[in-house]
Amino acid sequence: MNPFSRFLRIITKDILLRKIESSDLDALNSIYQNPNVFRYIPWSAMRSNETVCHLVDHFERDFNKGKELFLGICLPDAPERLLGIAQQFHYDQKVNMATIGYRMDER
Repeated sequence: MNPFSRFLRIITKDILLRKIESSDLDALNSIYQNPNVFRYIPWSAMRSNETVCHLVDHFERDFNKGKELFLGICLPDAPERLLGIAQQFHYDQKVNMATIGYRMDER
């Protein structure tokens, strides 16, 4: 299955992965402006709300290009509360392989 054919919504008893929406901006700010979240990632935390605000558009653009897939990590009983970001990239359809990473809010 091509992961870029449609946005996934994955639900288990413990976790929900869903599309990230503009209503998630406060949680995105908390995650992407936290230097501890980026301690082991090769780029640094974002410094402004404006930069983080553009992320939702970039997530959609990268998905439509078949480049990367970003999904919000939530609890099934609180789907509106974004706890983290799951990211799939380096998708290789020939061998059906991808790299997956995540970032979690410290709160």
